Amino acid sequence: MAKIRIFLINNSDGAELGPPVEITTLGGMAIEGGNEDKKLATLTSREHEIFSLLAEGLSLKEIASDTGLDIKTVDSHKTNLMRKLGVHNRVELTILAFRAGIIKLYL
Repeated sequence: MAKIRIFLINNSDGAELGPPVEITTLGGMAIEGGNEDKKLATLTSREHEIFSLLAEGLSLKEIASDTGLDIKTVDSHKTNLMRKLGVHNRVELTILAFRAGIIKLYL
């Protein structure tokens, strides 16, 4: 995991620099520092439940069975929460869940 600080330029001539923004990268995924909590707060309770189960490695079929939802409904929740969180695959979703403390790593 690497952390970098960048400055955002506010106008085209580069005269004004915004405050530094800390970016954390892990496995090719970059998330703006402090932005994870805001993104997680946008999830509905059902999306949060689906997010946790996906991050734990359950399949859509297993989640549908565990929650009593149709598999298409689970897939819709997955699509919506991934869009809200700005992740593109289940690996990024799991990394985000780990970083947010939603799942734990046991060695």
